[in-house]
Amino acid sequence: FTGRLYVNQPFGIYETKKEMQVALDFADINQGQYGLSLIHRNSPSYHYKDGILSICLTRGRPFVVGNQNYKYSIYTHKDDPFVSDEFNVAKSVNTPYIVYWPGKQAEGQSEKFSFLKVDKPNIVLSALYSGENTILVRFYERSGKATSASIDFPYLKTAEIERIKLNGEEV
Repeated sequence: FTGRLYVNQPFGIYETKKEMQVALDFADINQGQYGLSLIHRNSPSYHYKDGILSICLTRGRPFVVGNQNYKYSIYTHKDDPFVSDEFNVAKSVNTPYIVYWPGKQAEGQSEKFSFLKVDKPNIVLSALYSGENTILVRFYERSGKATSASIDFPYLKTAEIERIKLNGEEV
């Protein structure tokens, strides 16, 4: 199976020509209208040459001892990796949701709700945490395209929005 090799790395999906490549969640061989992804759980290095895609199990771990557990999935998809759902599939494999449900439901809250909604699938929420009297969220656009998006916090009554750098300084 030959095609272009794409990997997801911090803040995006990138095409690469390298034989040996590190990726966060997956490597994808794409032939335009369809592709094949190799999704990994804990072995971030791939080798791709002559149509053969393989996972390198010990690269980046020079001293592997004891029993090891390697998890991976093979996923086929339509379209290129920028518009297919493989990014979300890989994230769901590697980052299972942890849900906390308080003992008492907030007043006016329905049983099914979203804390936040993003209207574009290529906008990724990569962090959500609280600071001093603030909620900090980090988003990025994963396919390298200029995108306008709406982000809705339905349960947030009032908010001031500020753009900050990754280190917390103002832009």
